[in-house]
Amino acid sequence: MKPPGRERIRMLRFEGQKPLVDAIMIPDTLLTLQAAARAADGLSWLLVGSQAASCWMESRATVEIEVLVPAAHGRARVESRVGPLPDGHSVVVRTAEQAGVSADSLALWSSRARRDEVDGTTIRVPQAADLLLLMLAERRLIEAPQTMYFAARLLQIHGPFDLADVELSPYQQERLAQAAALVLHEAVNKLEAIHAEFAR
Repeated sequence: MKPPGRERIRMLRFEGQKPLVDAIMIPDTLLTLQAAARAADGLSWLLVGSQAASCWMESRATVEIEVLVPAAHGRARVESRVGPLPDGHSVVVRTAEQAGVSADSLALWSSRARRDEVDGTTIRVPQAADLLLLMLAERRLIEAPQTMYFAARLLQIHGPFDLADVELSPYQQERLAQAAALVLHEAVNKLEAIHAEFAR
């Protein structure tokens, strides 16, 4: 594990990524990841959700592995092939349409995804910029606060992403503005804390 605080953020920014084994804190999660990857083999798919985010940010404990596939038939195929999992673990499969992105975008992101090897199994983790776009498209209301937190952390840790050649939907533009506001809010809080510390 890497040290906490500013030094950890600095290393993450310049290294650009974290190995999956450093992004997982619960025993047997690697087994669930492998089961999901094997079940999705042959599809354009991505590891998404908090586990994918942790590969670009801080380690997060989770027993729910979430993957994204192009269409409903791919979802059914993965769900039927996952097999038995450790107690309490689950694999959640969603389609591109359910995530609010196009199947073409998913195919592109899958083609340029990181390939992390886990005991001979390849896990596809979207590039940080692609993960940000996916988060901005997220429409599940119950996930919105966590999604905005992740998007804001990606921007904080990795700096601005080049979105010049990306067509953002009005919804994604709105969510990007929300993420930027969260980053600014966090920066103002830090500056105020530093000012108060100097004042003392």
